[in-house]
Amino acid sequence: MTSYTLETADALIRTSFSTLDTDKSNTLDYDEVSAFLADLLGEEKVDDEMLKGVWETIDEDKNGVADQREFYIFMMRLLSEIG
Repeated sequence: MTSYTLETADALIRTSFSTLDTDKSNTLDYDEVSAFLADLLGEEKVDDEMLKGVWETIDEDKNGVADQREFYIFMMRLLSEIG
């Protein structure tokens, strides 16, 4: 199991956000998060119910996009769960 320092996690999350933000809008949309999860899980397509649940968790303010803060919070929670 991988252990992340705060600095490593911070760098990983910021780099991931920039990479996932394919349209360079400084936000992630549903499709960008779907592509991220598919890549993370090694799947061509993510189960719709799973994606919907993840999206509802990431998009805290329910405005249809995930900003850097929302993604950062989601990823810190995820990294803390996996070690």
